Amino acid sequence: MQQCDGSFSVSLVQAVFERLPVGIMVIDPTGTIVAINQALCGMVGLNREFAMGKGWVDIFEIDHKNLAFHQVLIDVIHGELPFLNRSVSFERKDGSFVDLGILSSFIKDEGKMLGIAIILQDMTVFNARHEDERGSLERIATLVNEREVALLNLAGAVAHQVRNPVTVIGGLINQLLREAEVQTSQDRLEIIREESIKLEGIVKELAGFVSIHVHQPEWVSPLSVFSEWLTAFQRDGTDFTCTIKSVADCSGGGVSDEAGGEPSGETLLWADVALLGLIFAELVANTRDFAPKELAPAAVLSLCKNSKTLRLVYEDNTNGIAEHILPYVFDPFFTTKSSGVGMGLCKVRRAMMVMGGTARLLPAAESGVCVQLEFPLGQGGSDAR
Repeated sequence: MQQCDGSFSVSLVQAVFERLPVGIMVIDPTGTIVAINQALCGMVGLNREFAMGKGWVDIFEIDHKNLAFHQVLIDVIHGELPFLNRSVSFERKDGSFVDLGILSSFIKDEGKMLGIAIILQDMTVFNARHEDERGSLERIATLVNEREVALLNLAGAVAHQVRNPVTVIGGLINQLLREAEVQTSQDRLEIIREESIKLEGIVKELAGFVSIHVHQPEWVSPLSVFSEWLTAFQRDGTDFTCTIKSVADCSGGGVSDEAGGEPSGETLLWADVALLGLIFAELVANTRDFAPKELAPAAVLSLCKNSKTLRLVYEDNTNGIAEHILPYVFDPFFTTKSSGVGMGLCKVRRAMMVMGGTARLLPAAESGVCVQLEFPLGQGGSDAR
């Protein structure tokens, strides 16, 4: 590298100072502008010759129009801040606006103030593009939401229109069965009746699915809701047992017994009690329907939380789910049973979604099915009290 003399170094610095695409201004301890490049003057609409040697207060005319801009300089001076980064809107004298990114620094040496350095970046085009992108995303989200609402309305209308004909068909078939004398006719009518009952079940499940939405959200204890619901469920004679436990913390995919202990304070969810009940009912019904004949249906419901989420993990004692059908278990009308509609886990996911949460399958510790219900912590999600 060649040795540079002093004059060349000054010329190089001056050239860089002038050609940088960012605005630069240096203010001395008296508040006088001692250096300012053309890029900054262009951004804020200043005459460079007029600005040099003037006080920044006189040049920028502190008024109500650009208080945020002036506040940056005031904060740097009063706080003697070595680094301050803010974004503000600046109104030029001609009435036009520019979005500025401001990087400012209070410079001192051995306790003595040397000056203030200000670097400006014109963010107007960038911010405009950002707003356009955000607007596009909002429009896409609106269209997706409108499409979902339209599909739900369509499904509800179809369910309503099909319900009455199915009821009439079922009634007529029952009457024909009573009147039929030939066994062959009875067998055929019985097949029609069974299919009619299946169709009626599909209509009922579809109507229930489209009606899933948050009615009355409130702060509730999910474990208390499940305990109350389970007591009522067992009172009706259902053979089902469930162990409920809490752990202090959870991380990764599931619940770790090693966390141990009870969480401090009661853990609450901002949720709809009816939807929580629906979720628990569908999970238990799934366990009851798929439990091995030699075992009484049973499950473990665990609660854990970390800094961002609260999780309920439901693990039962069924034979589990074959790997090749795992991608389809939350799909509507998917079932491996000869009877049934296949809307249980689909309704669980829908109920979680409308409450701002998620439902997904986890690898079970043994052979059963493990479903994780995850709620966001904080406003509109869940909290620990």
